[in-house]
Amino acid sequence: MRLTDLKPYFTVKSSPFRAQPLSAIKPLAAEDVMVIFAPISLSAVLPTALLSRHERQRCEQFRFLEDRQRFLTCHAIKRVAIGQIMSIPPQELAFCTDSRRKPKLRDNAMFFNLSHSGKWIAVALCANREIGVDVQSTPHNGIELPWGMLRHPDECCSYDMTSFLRIWTLKEAASKCCGKGLTLDFTTLYTQNAGPTGYQCLAGIYRWYACHFKLACGTAISVAAESAWRRLRLVRISQPFTHIIDKTVGRPLAAHQIVCERRR
Repeated sequence: MRLTDLKPYFTVKSSPFRAQPLSAIKPLAAEDVMVIFAPISLSAVLPTALLSRHERQRCEQFRFLEDRQRFLTCHAIKRVAIGQIMSIPPQELAFCTDSRRKPKLRDNAMFFNLSHSGKWIAVALCANREIGVDVQSTPHNGIELPWGMLRHPDECCSYDMTSFLRIWTLKEAASKCCGKGLTLDFTTLYTQNAGPTGYQCLAGIYRWYACHFKLACGTAISVAAESAWRRLRLVRISQPFTHIIDKTVGRPLAAHQIVCERRR
């Protein structure tokens, strides 16, 4: 990840992606948003025993290996991260869906959202408000970008891949935050740069606060919440040094965390 993507909006409060055990990740404060991202190659060290029986069945139904890798990595990291923050064994977490079919914890103890694309997955967590996240890998060269179904009439953009990934992921994150997903007409959703808060997504009387950043591989990630947050915690999970062992997972995992505080 390029730290320069965050500097206009946040003050960095910790060293960039300092490796630490996953178990060292602290609980979320009320004003925190955490975005965890990880490569799907982690599926090689994540046991399917972390998943529920229903999740394992869903994972096995995917025909292609990469789809199974994305599902396993996404849902295993979801359980490990939430379990770590809430001090609950990952396998004991109970999930359901709300009236909008948006996944949630059965006891509503924390809000979360999942996304995956290409070689990456993302999990967004927030203690006290709805959250949405979208990760999007760069499409293949030559693909026609669907600007007609994306751009609001008043949005200014350069019609290049960078603009497309930014606008698409911002709108997708906002729509997932409110539980509408792709059923929301993106041409009615207006994105604007909002200085110290990153971006805002507007649709009539509705407003979402968002941040957009990129991984070094060209994959874009956006996160959106119903209200502004103070602290953004970015956590990259990797397979690290052999001396960092997470007992929950049973295999080496490390968290490389950077904490950014929104400038007031």
